Amino acid sequence: MYSRKGKGTTSLKNHLQRKHPQEYNLFSKEDSAKKSTGEISQPGTSLQMVKREFKQTFFKEYMEQAKMWDNTNPKSMKIDYLVAEMLALSDLPFQHVEELGFRRLIDHIVPNYVLKGRKYFTDLVCSELYDKVSSKIKNMLQDFEKVSFTSDIWSDSSSGVSLLSLTCHGITKDFQRKNIVLKAQVLEERHTGAYISETFQTMLEEWEF
Repeated sequence: MYSRKGKGTTSLKNHLQRKHPQEYNLFSKEDSAKKSTGEISQPGTSLQMVKREFKQTFFKEYMEQAKMWDNTNPKSMKIDYLVAEMLALSDLPFQHVEELGFRRLIDHIVPNYVLKGRKYFTDLVCSELYDKVSSKIKNMLQDFEKVSFTSDIWSDSSSGVSLLSLTCHGITKDFQRKNIVLKAQVLEERHTGAYISETFQTMLEEWEF
């Protein structure tokens, strides 16, 4: 890597210039200063200095790459948010982050990043990310001149889960039609008229209607 014949430093200098410009500039300044003052280096001195600088730089870069990011690292926090956003936009289960294939992919692409478990992303999506999205939706709703609402009940016989949906329909000031699903509330009691009406009213109040 240093020189094919072990005599020159051209290859190493070229490597420094391409990959480590700061160290190359420092070396060039020192080399120029020695030439201008007539200082003559002992045979091999320049090569040894370049090797030493290169080893120190390589070791520093290696240690930085091997260091795992903590949870407060800006890059780690950004990836956390993007993973949470992916789960929400693609309607993926939270356990997706614990699947072997996904973990191997993240470990290969960003080896410094510590991938969290599904509980972490459940809290992140259901609290922080939800709050940000709901805030933007509330701003959108304020742009509606008039609104109307529709609702429907969806039931899954195999799991016994029933959901009551709340969808808002409106027209913006520039006459664009918008349909926004605001809520899908789990129905935990018998589907009586009084219970559905009460649940529907609670969902409206949650969105300040």
